[in-house]
Amino acid sequence: MLKKTKLDRGLPRAQQIYNILKNAIILNELMPGEPISKEQLSELFGVSRTPISDALAKLAESGLVDIYPQHGTFVSKISRERVYEGAFVRNALEVAIVKSVAENITPEQLERLQSNLRIQRLIVSSADFESFYKYDNEFHELLCSFTGYKRVGLVIENAKTQLDRTRRLMAPIAGSTERALKEHELIFDALRKGDSLAAQKAMTQHLNMSMKTVETVYNENRGIFTEDE
Repeated sequence: MLKKTKLDRGLPRAQQIYNILKNAIILNELMPGEPISKEQLSELFGVSRTPISDALAKLAESGLVDIYPQHGTFVSKISRERVYEGAFVRNALEVAIVKSVAENITPEQLERLQSNLRIQRLIVSSADFESFYKYDNEFHELLCSFTGYKRVGLVIENAKTQLDRTRRLMAPIAGSTERALKEHELIFDALRKGDSLAAQKAMTQHLNMSMKTVETVYNENRGIFTEDE
């Protein structure tokens, strides 16, 4: 359920609404198949229907909502095809990322990763999946930032939108956060040793295990997925 939100007057309203709705869809606060009312959104954000329509059109382009003239707008089901496309892009780029980082990593960068892992360990022990998801993403974003390539992270983020929607459904799967933490630690150990091959292997195994969990989520929630575009 979305909460009433005051927009920043200094920023484009349609973009702000797009970002809020996109985040809500990825977090499954707006579930696949759920109807979206322009009137309710206008009231929530305190704006006319024009920026609402612009934001929804952009969400449709991103594959996050379906707009049916005369029938309404609905949160799109999760595209299984796009989930695997996102995983393919993520695997190719993130394995290349750790290869590059392992060959050039600095003590300061290692400390930043280690700090992130400390927080992950605390979160795992408290079973706070919401926070773990945040620091899991941060771990990967840090690695990406260490390459110095500013646009690579955006490419990955855009490619894995449908994958992220699926990952948000992993919380009930026993041991998923503990396993992810152990895999992050293996990646870190390889980077600390400057072992590029081991880092690539650890990242590949990590992403492959994540996709096995995604497949479990799919099998248990087929009603919210579509097979094809």
